[in-house]
Amino acid sequence: MSAVEIRSRKLQRKVTMIILTDFFCWVPFILASALHYLRVVDSSPWYATFSIVILPINSVINPLLYDPYLGGLFWRLRIVLIRLKYQTVCIVSRLFSETNSDDC
Repeated sequence: MSAVEIRSRKLQRKVTMIILTDFFCWVPFILASALHYLRVVDSSPWYATFSIVILPINSVINPLLYDPYLGGLFWRLRIVLIRLKYQTVCIVSRLFSETNSDDC
């Protein structure tokens, strides 16, 4: 795979993630507004929840998607958490094992 193809795939993934996160953050609000407009439900109490909880999630996710440094930081943090989980499992297994083997 050439360097251009690799960059193209990375860009495709990034654009896909941006579209998906925007979609999942905004669709509940749009559906509630449409149902309210059609007088199916009274979604007035939900607007506060959307504006305080759901829509700020999109604002938190967007910098992670747009900034290459923060995106790389996210993946490095993920690797650290996986290693930490592995070490925790090893420690717990050593505590509860009857033999003192160093398999981890």
